[in-house]
Amino acid sequence: MPTSTPPLTCYATCPPGAERLAAAELARLGARTGVRERGGIAFTGDRATLYRAHLHGRLLHRVVARVATFRAGALPELFRRTGRLPWEGWLTAATTVEVRATSHRSRLYHTGAIAERVAKAVAARLAATGDGGTTDSPPLLLFARLEENRCTLSLDASGELLHRRGYRLATAKAPVRESLACAVLDLAGWRPELPLLDPMCGAGTFAIEAARRALAIAPGADRPFAFQRWRTFNAPLWERLVAKAASLRRTTLPAPIRASDRDGSVVAAARANAERGGVAAVVELREGDLFDLTPEGPPGVIVLNPPYGRRIGDADIADLYRRIGAHLRDRFVGWRYAILCPTTTLADATGLPRKRHRFTHGGRQVVVVTGRLA
Repeated sequence: MPTSTPPLTCYATCPPGAERLAAAELARLGARTGVRERGGIAFTGDRATLYRAHLHGRLLHRVVARVATFRAGALPELFRRTGRLPWEGWLTAATTVEVRATSHRSRLYHTGAIAERVAKAVAARLAATGDGGTTDSPPLLLFARLEENRCTLSLDASGELLHRRGYRLATAKAPVRESLACAVLDLAGWRPELPLLDPMCGAGTFAIEAARRALAIAPGADRPFAFQRWRTFNAPLWERLVAKAASLRRTTLPAPIRASDRDGSVVAAARANAERGGVAAVVELREGDLFDLTPEGPPGVIVLNPPYGRRIGDADIADLYRRIGAHLRDRFVGWRYAILCPTTTLADATGLPRKRHRFTHGGRQVVVVTGRLA
């Protein structure tokens, strides 16, 4: 990748089920999106597009850049073809790579051997063409994927997974990932001009992510990324994008964001997260029960991640979801809503008019129901 032309060919992962939303986000950031599959989107763009995806992306988990695709039916062939690639255009001679390999329907099936050959080939190429030196930095991730004897090599651009914003050190039970929280807010129709309520707030993720968006806090402004260690990293370009993002930050919310939980220790954890997330001054956090809540002001959006399973006991769970549905119908007329449900049966128990959206979260299926209370 000696220059930004031709465009970079990239692939982004996201919460499984949020591909349409993530593709729209990438398009807004300048990417040309391509094939979508469960949990991922292919896209192309220049270096500025790649940087913006990391700086502003709220729905993404990881971005990789495609280095090459070629046929490989034997280990010597894999080593030879990998070693012919211009790794010196991506990495310095001091760079080490950690290879993670997968194989499906291919002659090469031993992922450990695949990873070893690829890593050795990259190291040999860099040693032969690089300028030497050492580094204390951790290895960069390189993904080797074999599918029907075709090997695709992709270099990690992200480093730490993008949904880990760094503020959520205090957790509650069944926390929602930041990326999924953003997807749920989008599906519920929330935007900064609308009030937001989260009366089962747990770690506070919905309220914190909404507040950070409303204040135009770029998710990636204060953390490092793997692409900053590539040979072609354009520091002045990155600094300009970060500075522009900083200039757009706001200090006040256009509409209130309120979060609560009946467990005072949970509220304390959410408040600590909000402090680290830079929004404690604008998010209203308090102890309280959903069923004592009557909304104030004009209609907005209410989001709920109710407890389920062992968190409250299976015998009571269906009744809880029925009570939630009845409470929303009674007191939240005109409000939009989104409820995370572990099963379609519990989604049905709410008795609410709805659309269903299916996600995978933490290896489990989740049904998000959204709608508007007439």
